[in-house]
Amino acid sequence: MAWIESHQALGNHPKLLKMARAMGWTRSDTLGRLHIFWHWCLDYATDGQLHKHGMDVIADVFEVDLKQREQFIAALRTSEFIDFEPQFRVHDWWDYAGRFLQVRYKRTPKTWKEIKRLYGHSIQRTNNRTTTDKQPTNNHKPNQPNQPNQPNQPNQPNQPNQPNQPNQPNQPNQPNQPNQPNQ
Repeated sequence: MAWIESHQALGNHPKLLKMARAMGWTRSDTLGRLHIFWHWCLDYATDGQLHKHGMDVIADVFEVDLKQREQFIAALRTSEFIDFEPQFRVHDWWDYAGRFLQVRYKRTPKTWKEIKRLYGHSIQRTNNRTTTDKQPTNNHKPNQPNQPNQPNQPNQPNQPNQPNQPNQPNQPNQPNQPNQPNQ
């Protein structure tokens, strides 16, 4: 089962607020619709490319009624959750789903190479230099415990073993506690 990370900052991100305001939705409604959309992409647009589905399907995924379709398209453009140029695709999908895609398609290298080609020429600004990014650039580290079925994520930071205190032989390691006066 695939999963996506959800960062706490998203609920107050200016892009989300812009989308909510444009559509007349609450923040929580907008956040939920975005997550439903991203989950849908994991199943039906794994490469992040949306042109094969069209705007009507995308609007249906977001549960936008026919009267709001034009308003919705304008909101998508201004909030930049979807790229319309150079391709109709999920914005930064490669950065957030690239590693998932690499694992998913490791047994079908032809598919992986095609997806990589779609995003292989994306230009990014890094330290005032323009670079062509050939690999997923998601450099953030998860802040939650490792999901047991997820590859390539560290479990927990290595913590050195602390030896037993000399005055307390055969005692298990105890967390550091402040010195307490003798009673």
